[in-house]
Amino acid sequence: SQIETHLLEIGGGFNFNTVRNYVIGPVGLQLPALRDSSDFLRYEYQQPSYYGYNIYGTSKTGGEGFEDPYKPVFVFGYIQDRYELEDLVLNLGLRVDYFDTKADILANPTLPFAKGSDAGDFDDGDFVQKDAEFEISPRIGLGFPVTEGTVFHAQFGRFIQIPALQDLYSGYYDYKALITDDARTINNGEIKSEETVQYEVGFRQLLSDNSALNLSLFYKNIKGLVNQQVVFFQRREGGELSEYYTPTNTDFGTSKGLALSLDITKLSYFNVSLQYTFAIAEGTGSSTSSSGTAVFRNVDNEVPKVIAPLDFDQRHTANATINFYVPANELGWLEMTSATFLINYSSGRPYTPLNFFDILSGNNGGPSTIGYINSRFSPGAVRVDLKLEKTFSITDNLLLTPYLWIQNLFDADNVNTVWRSTGDPYTTGWLLTPDGLAASERNGEGFVQDYKSLERDPGNFGIPRLIRLGFKLNFTKLSL
Repeated sequence: SQIETHLLEIGGGFNFNTVRNYVIGPVGLQLPALRDSSDFLRYEYQQPSYYGYNIYGTSKTGGEGFEDPYKPVFVFGYIQDRYELEDLVLNLGLRVDYFDTKADILANPTLPFAKGSDAGDFDDGDFVQKDAEFEISPRIGLGFPVTEGTVFHAQFGRFIQIPALQDLYSGYYDYKALITDDARTINNGEIKSEETVQYEVGFRQLLSDNSALNLSLFYKNIKGLVNQQVVFFQRREGGELSEYYTPTNTDFGTSKGLALSLDITKLSYFNVSLQYTFAIAEGTGSSTSSSGTAVFRNVDNEVPKVIAPLDFDQRHTANATINFYVPANELGWLEMTSATFLINYSSGRPYTPLNFFDILSGNNGGPSTIGYINSRFSPGAVRVDLKLEKTFSITDNLLLTPYLWIQNLFDADNVNTVWRSTGDPYTTGWLLTPDGLAASERNGEGFVQDYKSLERDPGNFGIPRLIRLGFKLNFTKLSL
């Protein structure tokens, strides 16, 4: 609603979920030693992870314990005021979020089975329902002219990201395994939302009647990123210490940089847009499992707290869009013809180098890092796309537009991922190691060729040249 110099916006939303999960190793159900056992014993032996199902994988709308699905509720609302003065535009906003995950969490993570452990099990008293979260996030933006052709702008905002639901819940046998099995990974439900605080300042400079330059500096601080951490616990009070691994809000990250753009419109029949971004993304962990191996291997089971480039740290990205368009009734048969080039450059992402890597054994066999976390970068990539269109007027109300769309026009072998042992997308280098040479001699040339085919993983590269032909129909001036 526009009220004098105020443009007010109010909105909100409601999200209701039903969450179920079932995981089992099906081959184990046919073990010879269990073929004459009851169905229950065969399934119990596999200790499936489930909630919202029973032990056999049958969906349940209600039941005992973990057979009942979780039903988290998310609610949000916001209000924003765009306040316009003669030489100032002010955006003031406020968002509220309510997250109730309905997660059952351990009442005492260090003594999880205080009431049920003597019987080798747990009971309802060992759990409490996680408190709901209520978050308030302010947003502020302002813009004002410095000169006739220069406009300054600044923004501040707080943003909340709810946890992934798969990181919140565990099943009956996940918890029960803590009684007999050390080094178990479970979700104890305690993780909370991630928080991002973002700052941005910049200006827009008019260079001419049809061109403008934009410059922005930005900084983001992300708290509460989820990663694995060890929890030491006792099965009964006064007992020996055991451990389990669980997602926690232990990581943080920062992203900072600058963004430039140049827009040129109506330059004869051309429009040109150029963008460049330089950014540095650093933090203590890149994913929910990036610390898992370190926590497992460290003597003290501590999470490493070192700041390093994050997996998605891409320092340089640049885009150029060049569009040629002829309006109707101009240039004869070229009227309503469009040609668009999209040119993209992206620098490589970081990786942690390994001393060797064998595809067949994976990480088993003990490859070690030979450099700092994410200390090396994969190659950059350049991709060019082209789209050609020609519009024909079939009737006064119908337009037909055939098009040719070519992605990766020059069929470049753009690298997405490299083998961490070599920094090369084509080879791991393992066949040249003493173990690889011995395996090649032992298994023959067929083994060598098969191994090389595995090394040439299509997933290490971007898309090949793709050519698409199609058409669009546009209906105009329709009366109902």
